[in-house]
Amino acid sequence: MAIPKFGRLTNPMENVLKEIELTSKLGFDFVEIGIEGPGGDPAILMKNKGRILKSINDRGLFAIAHTSWWFDLGSPYENVRKAWVQEGKRVIMAANGLEINLINFHSHAVGLFMGIPSAKKQILNNYVKSMNELVGYGKSHGMKVMLENATERGEIKELHDLKYIIDRVRGLGFHLDVGHAYIQGGMKGVMDYIRVLSPKLWHVHMHDNHGYQDEHLPVGSGKIQFGKIVSALKKIGYDKTITPEVFGENPASAKHSMKKLKKLWVGK
Repeated sequence: MAIPKFGRLTNPMENVLKEIELTSKLGFDFVEIGIEGPGGDPAILMKNKGRILKSINDRGLFAIAHTSWWFDLGSPYENVRKAWVQEGKRVIMAANGLEINLINFHSHAVGLFMGIPSAKKQILNNYVKSMNELVGYGKSHGMKVMLENATERGEIKELHDLKYIIDRVRGLGFHLDVGHAYIQGGMKGVMDYIRVLSPKLWHVHMHDNHGYQDEHLPVGSGKIQFGKIVSALKKIGYDKTITPEVFGENPASAKHSMKKLKKLWVGK
């Protein structure tokens, strides 16, 4: 079975050209470009488009795109929702300019509304409306759009809620964040996401935590059982892309996480 491609997420606080260079030096297959402020604002990326494309191509990498987690695409305030959709289109255009064909959005929501059934339904339906617009816009620009599961209190983090959205948006893919799923439902939660949404699974974020907060630790530093997750992914034939979304001052920790995951994948 083919091993998935492994990538590194750029830090929007750093110069994107230096981040691409570092990603290559660390031995990754692709770069996941954070199209988010301050350094990854679409205007800044487009200003440096030629240099960014040359850096990616010269190093034999390819790129996918990652957006800000706080996009409020389900906002109950219609003018706000529309504004975020417009910002989403702006980000899609920036990704298109960098010759990217895969981009994620997050299932962020206004917490207080998620606690009231009628208000929650409104948020979910607004998300369906927003994602339909973005998927359609992305398709017209050669872009595939996917939705990432969240974890914070009040967000769209339950599997059945995420499935509600994905089932109602034709062409929308699923981006599994293992760390988020583990905080929400433990190992069972992670496995349920893989089992239920595997036909739509286009990308995976791998990082560790202790089950309480989104720590983004290196693989093996927390309580997540990555051997079981890799086995589940292999069972469904997953061979697309994985990003060890590890935060911290040592960029080599993402490389070490990649090596551990590859070792699990080949069984050595």
